[in-house]
Formats: sequence, C-alpha cells, structure tokens
Amino acid sequence: YSTAVEWYRKVAERGYFDTSADAQLHLGRMYENGLGVDQNYSTAMEWYRKAAGRGYFETSADAQFYLGRMYEKGWGVDKNESTAMEWYRKAAE
Repeated sequence: YSTAVEWYRKVAERGYFDTSADAQLHLGRMYENGLGVDQNYSTAMEWYRKAAGRGYFETSADAQFYLGRMYEKGWGVDKNESTAMEWYRKAAE
C-alpha cells in the first residue's frame, strides 16, 4: 500500500481535474484506514475536503459522503450530526 500512497500523492498534488480528485479521494481512504500510512483521521479529512471541492461529480459525491461519515462518527473532527447531514445531502444531490 505504501507504493500506492506515493503515487496517489504525486497525482493528487499535480492538480489535474478528475485524476487528482480521484487520487485525493483514495488518499483519504488510505489515511482513514491506515493502508500504507499510519491511520490519521485528520489527514483523511484534509484529503476528503480537497476531493469534495473538485466538482468532478462521482468523486466529489463520494468524498462528500465520507466527510459526512467522519462527522457522524467523530473521526478527526468533533462529532456533529447536523454537519454530517449537510455532507450527506450534498453527496445525494
């Protein structure tokens, strides 16, 4: 997994529209689950926020869903069900 993290990071930081959003989403998943990196919910949140703001529909919606779950569970942020619902709504739109 560490090799995947290295390549995802390279793509994520390049800024290409859809591929960087996908890489940002995958980096969030890697940090959330501790795959190839130490588990770090705060870093996962950072990558999910970047992917959620890219506007590439499918990836953005997935990232918005994961942000909702992070707020719902209180992973990397204070638990906040209303903020979780906002992210879930954005993902569903």
